[in-house]
Amino acid sequence: MRTEQVAGKEADIHGSVIESIAVQYHVDEQQVRVIYEGELSKLKTGSRIKSFLPVLCSRHVKEILLHDNMFHHA
Repeated sequence: MRTEQVAGKEADIHGSVIESIAVQYHVDEQQVRVIYEGELSKLKTGSRIKSFLPVLCSRHVKEILLHDNMFHHA
């Protein structure tokens, strides 16, 4: 598989996770994207299994949103 295809699939997966978190927590998608990309950058450093990154990153972002009360109650 070509590098561009892998990068495209990874971007699609991360984008889907970001959108899902934004909808679930009623938070602006751009706000989630900023937090997510920051966490992803931290987690990528030294990670061996890249396929776990969306799960780990999602968990970190949700913890940040809950801790900082950044989400809107439905």
